[in-house]
Amino acid sequence: MDFTDKALDGTGSIPISLYVAVDTSYILNIIIECERTVEFFDEWRIQVFNAIMDSYNQKLSNYERAIAAIEVQQGVSIQGRNPDLNRQIEKEELKRSSIELLTKQKFEAFNAMKRTGAQPEIDNQKALKEGGYVKFFEQAFEWHNITYMFYPYFWGRKERWSIVKSFQDNDPKFERFLQAGYARVLVPARPEFAEAVLHYLETGVIWNGEGAPAVDDELYLSIAKEIKDAQTREGGIQVGKSWEIKEPTNLVMLQPNNPPQLPDYSEGPEFEFEPPIATLTLTMGGSTSAANRVVEIDGGTTENVTMNWTAGSQLSTSDIITITADGVSQSFTPPSPGNSISGTQAVSFPSNSNKTLVLTVETSSGESAMDSISISYKWRIYFGFTDSNSPDDPTVQALSNMLADALNLNTSVSHPGGGQKYFSIAFPVSMEGTGVHLKLGGFDVTGDFTRTTRSFTNASGGSTTYVLLVSNNTTEGDYNNLEIIS
Repeated sequence: MDFTDKALDGTGSIPISLYVAVDTSYILNIIIECERTVEFFDEWRIQVFNAIMDSYNQKLSNYERAIAAIEVQQGVSIQGRNPDLNRQIEKEELKRSSIELLTKQKFEAFNAMKRTGAQPEIDNQKALKEGGYVKFFEQAFEWHNITYMFYPYFWGRKERWSIVKSFQDNDPKFERFLQAGYARVLVPARPEFAEAVLHYLETGVIWNGEGAPAVDDELYLSIAKEIKDAQTREGGIQVGKSWEIKEPTNLVMLQPNNPPQLPDYSEGPEFEFEPPIATLTLTMGGSTSAANRVVEIDGGTTENVTMNWTAGSQLSTSDIITITADGVSQSFTPPSPGNSISGTQAVSFPSNSNKTLVLTVETSSGESAMDSISISYKWRIYFGFTDSNSPDDPTVQALSNMLADALNLNTSVSHPGGGQKYFSIAFPVSMEGTGVHLKLGGFDVTGDFTRTTRSFTNASGGSTTYVLLVSNNTTEGDYNNLEIIS
C-alpha cells in the first residue's frame, strides 16, 4: 500500500482495516517505512534549540542575580595600596636618592653583617664605623619634614617614555611618583646640626669634632626626640592663606543617593585594543643577552652587533603595521592574534661610542610597544700587589680590576703571599680630576704612594694615558677597607 499522500506530523496515525470472510485464524504483520521530510526536521531542530536557550537564559539570569546579591552584600571594593603606605614609600625612596647625591655613593660599602658558617655575625669594627655614618645622615636632617614635587616623565630617558607613562595606580599621587622623570626635594637640616652639615658639604668629612657628642652637647639627639619627630611634623608655621586642591579619583561612588550616569551603548560598546609585544636581545662578541652591555674600550674602529627582535600580537591586538629596529623598517608578515614573529637586524657603529638600540612595534589602531638595549664603553681601574714598583702593562692587566666612569672605589685586597710586595693602582688620567685621595682603614695614606703617568694599552687594545700609584714601601699585609676617591 502506498501512503505517500498521507504525510504525518510525527504524532498522527494511519488507519488500516482488515476484512476476513472465512472462519480461520490469521496473523497480520504490518511494517511501515517512514522517510523524514526536510520541513519536519527543521521544525524539530528549532524546537530543540528554543528549549536549550530557554534553559540557558533561565540559569544565566539566576547566576547574575546571585552575583548581584553578593556584590551588594560585600559593598564597594576600592582597589590599591593604602595611601599612607604610598607616602612612606615615596619618602623612603626620595630619602635614599638624596643621600646618594649628597654622599656620592651607592650604599655598596655597608657590609658590617657577615656570615660565618650557618650563622650571621656582626663585624664590630665595621659596625661602629658605619654606625657613625648612618647616625649623622639620619639625625642631621629633619627627614620627617621632607617636602617634594614630581616633574613629568619627559625629563627621564626618552626610550622609556612610553613604558613609564603606562604606569598606573589608584592613588593619583603615587601614580605621579611612578611616572616622574625628576623630583625636587626639600629637607631641612636640624638647627643644632647646621654647622656640621655645612662642614660636610665643604669637606666631605662627617662631624667637626672628635668622638661622639656628650648628652649635654648641642649635637646630641635623644632617642625619644628622634622617635617623636619620625611620627609627627613639628616646627612649621602657616605662611599665607590655605587653598584647596582637587584630586582625581578612581570614580568609586561613595554616596548611593546620587546614581551615576550609565554609559550609552546604543551604537555598540567601545572596544579597547591591547598593545603589541616587543622583545629585543643583542648578539655581541659571540654572546646573546637581553641585558644592557658595559664593555671595555678597545682599539677597534667599528663595532658589529646583531639585534634579535620579536614582535607579538595579543588576542585583542590590532594588525601590526610597522616594526623598526635601530631606525630601519623591517619586512614581515603580520602575526595572527596570540602569535609572534621574529627577525634580525645587523648594526654597525663606531667603536667606543655609547649606543642605544631601539625596537619599536606599532599597530593599525595606534598602539605601540618598545624595547631597548644600551651599550656603553668604559676604561678599567686596576689595583693589587706587584713585585715591582714599575709594573709593565701585562702585569697591570692581571691585577684585580673594574670597569668604571669615575674614580670611586671602596674595597679590600688580600696579600697573595710570596714575600714583600708593592701595592699598585692604575687608572685613566681623565678620572683624576683635581686630585686623588687614598684611605686605608679610614686613615689617609695618599702620601705613602708615588704618582707617575705613562701610556697604557689594555687587554682589548685600547690605549690612553694612565696614572700609576705605587706604594713607597713593600708589605706582607692585606689592604683592608681601601678607599680611592678623586
